[in-house]
Amino acid sequence: MNEFKDVVRNKREFLGISRYRLAKESGVNYQTLDKIEKGIVKTVTLRNAVKIANILDIDLNIFKG
Repeated sequence: MNEFKDVVRNKREFLGISRYRLAKESGVNYQTLDKIEKGIVKTVTLRNAVKIANILDIDLNIFKG
């Protein structure tokens, strides 16, 4: 199963977007985004997941179990 942190990091790097830029464009706090990508935050709020997914064009349905 895909992990949100891995999909976000891979898509962000593929698009050449820095963490700082993603945080700024999505409205998600930089430290929060950093912790999500590093796996420190295990549960991402729906609000933050949607904000990040919208910027990176990620379909959140891939995470359905």
